[in-house]
Amino acid sequence: MPMVEFRGEILYKDGRRELVAGGLPAVAGWEEYAHRNGYPTDLEAAPKSLANLVVLHTLTGVEEGFEVWRHTVANFTLESETVNPTSVEPTAVS
Repeated sequence: MPMVEFRGEILYKDGRRELVAGGLPAVAGWEEYAHRNGYPTDLEAAPKSLANLVVLHTLTGVEEGFEVWRHTVANFTLESETVNPTSVEPTAVS
């Protein structure tokens, strides 16, 4: 089963840059936000910039709420890639 990997960069208004990365669980952040605010949960039907910002916020692990955090962002990039998971043999625990 394919997996999704996200990679992004956030430029904050104070000049800081932050690189973030993560997997499909970051989409849950968008789904929660979308349900609360009446947006479609499907990323293809959602407002792109808003959905990308919510995914980035989720990837940062920032504790402050999205509505506060997003006003600190000057610019961002977010890329996603579908990848096939590598098969890993289970290891014995002694």
